[in-house]
Amino acid sequence: MKRWTSGPAAIGVVLGLLVLTACTSRPPAPTAPRPSTLPSADAPFVRNPTVGYPLTADREALNTVRDAFDALRTGARPAAELDAAAAGLLEQNPGFHPARVLRAQIAFLADAVVADPSPAAQALTILQPVVDELPDYVPAQLLRGRAAARSGDVVRAYAAYQRIASSDSAAARQAYDLRDPAIDALTMRARSQVLSGRLDDAERTLAELADWAPDDVRTWSATAEIAALSGDTERELDALVTLEGLQPNDLDLKARLADRLLATNDLRGAMRRLDVLRQARPDDPALQELMEKATFRWRLEQLPEAARSLADRRELTRGEFASLLYWLVPSVRYAQVDNPPIATDILDHPRRKEIVGVVNLRLMTIDRTLHRFSPEDPISRRDAMAALLRLLLDDRPPQDCLGGAEDTLRRGSRAANRTVCAASSRCGLILEAGDCLPGLTLSSEDALDLLRRTLNRLSAS
Repeated sequence: MKRWTSGPAAIGVVLGLLVLTACTSRPPAPTAPRPSTLPSADAPFVRNPTVGYPLTADREALNTVRDAFDALRTGARPAAELDAAAAGLLEQNPGFHPARVLRAQIAFLADAVVADPSPAAQALTILQPVVDELPDYVPAQLLRGRAAARSGDVVRAYAAYQRIASSDSAAARQAYDLRDPAIDALTMRARSQVLSGRLDDAERTLAELADWAPDDVRTWSATAEIAALSGDTERELDALVTLEGLQPNDLDLKARLADRLLATNDLRGAMRRLDVLRQARPDDPALQELMEKATFRWRLEQLPEAARSLADRRELTRGEFASLLYWLVPSVRYAQVDNPPIATDILDHPRRKEIVGVVNLRLMTIDRTLHRFSPEDPISRRDAMAALLRLLLDDRPPQDCLGGAEDTLRRGSRAANRTVCAASSRCGLILEAGDCLPGLTLSSEDALDLLRRTLNRLSAS
């Protein structure tokens, strides 16, 4: 047998074998990633919770969440097993947000076997503390937006997407699509809160609306509505003026603004709007009512300061209403005082002269037992309307609209509410039944409207 010997020939053989081996062997083919099993509609909103996590975290814990998410995405492991792994991480560190987001994703993707709570609702509950602490954490807000939309909460969905719209294109597209529905829903929510008397809740809703849509008509309409119901006239006027700038051709808005300007004695601003309305709607009866209001306000401005100062009270007293009657009704102001009933609590009152004039004509009553007029008590709408109906009763001949109310009114005692309301409606002093609810107090604006209609009735006769 021939021995193997070293030398040039042997070396050549070895090199040849090495080259042949190198030419015939191939590197192992890379393993292709498993395709995602996430529903295609949900996939853009179910993101790796470790991507974009803004806090420092344990590397091993992050790897565990990353591997579990890949398994969730591909369906490689049962959801219950992945949820147990995430729960284990949270037992070690309850503040580890990626594990909480992973649990929310698992809940969201679960089959909706149990309707209450739904998978989307469960996901929202799990995510809430995460987005409260980390509002710019993209995987959390993306899933929150998707879960809220699936639950029908368009406001919460928009809030989630809008928060991260500048850093994520999928969120930006959703925010764009949901903006108008969300603003509509938020506006309806504010209106509902206002109508149910929950003004604090309405203010919070309005603040959110103003943050999202500061120049939107709906925002300013809601602001004006809340201000009107809360009695904030200045804020209501600011909102209406802003709305007028956004909708310069809205004639109904101009009419409302003119009415509010009249209520605050801004006659110049009111007349500027009324001139535009008069040209556009010359035959509008509502406009005629506003013009009469403006004329009446102008008359009030010509009176002494004692009367003018009563034009913007939210609640009139009996003495203040008597003063308005005295100054605005000539037949009261120029009537000769003839042995009026005595009221001991008006002897030193600053409006004594006006009160005596009204009591002299038996338009307003005093307590004959205690001899008190109670000038500082709020006047009710019923008593104010009874006083004005007595003015119509003193007309010659008495107004036909009084019907069977004459005897009740002549007795001088507190007239029955039903009688006063019915007669006030027939005589055109009130336009709606709700204006005559018992116990309601009277504002300056409402008192002036009642007086104006009464004087119109007297002048027409």
